[in-house]
Amino acid sequence: MIPEFTLFQIISFYIIFGLVFTAAVDFLISKTQDEEIQFTNIERFLSITLWPIYLFIFIINFKR
Repeated sequence: MIPEFTLFQIISFYIIFGLVFTAAVDFLISKTQDEEIQFTNIERFLSITLWPIYLFIFIINFKR
């Protein structure tokens, strides 16, 4: 059975995944680089809302 999600549930999942992704990236950046290299609030907001794009960019840059 395929569950039927409402628009509110889909948006909630999207934002939750964005928050988890942004928290994970913040954690990795804090453990691997200097403290002065962190997201600003605008970058965090964009990372939460556009996380699939940021995930793609992160994977490409992390492999280098």
